[in-house]
Amino acid sequence: MDAPIERIVALFRAGVITMAQLHGREDEAYIRRLKDACGIPVIKAVRVETAQDILARQTSLADFLLLDNGAGGTGSAFNWGLIPSIEKPCFLAGGIHEGNLEAALALCPYCVDVSSGAESGGFKDREKILRLVRGVRRN
Repeated sequence: MDAPIERIVALFRAGVITMAQLHGREDEAYIRRLKDACGIPVIKAVRVETAQDILARQTSLADFLLLDNGAGGTGSAFNWGLIPSIEKPCFLAGGIHEGNLEAALALCPYCVDVSSGAESGGFKDREKILRLVRGVRRN
């Protein structure tokens, strides 16, 4: 279930969040109401199975798209060859780790979103995080 807009606005006004990352079924009307209510930058997650999934969102009112595996939460990358050339800044997520970080950065995303690629045994791994940060800074 999508979060009530009032809850997101309250968190933003309380200084708890500075951006909203939406992973539900929020439509353009929802995004417009959220932006009108508080002007918060919005990241809209796109589950990528085809290039059309991305193209359909390129005119979104969201400030950024977060491109992720269609399955979501699997720690697996989607086929990055599906990413078309679009103007909207994108976060790249899904299966990013030290071994493919350079390839991910070569796509020139606005940001990379790493989760399981920074873990060992299901917990965040300080050394992996530091190596990933160094890899991003190098590129």
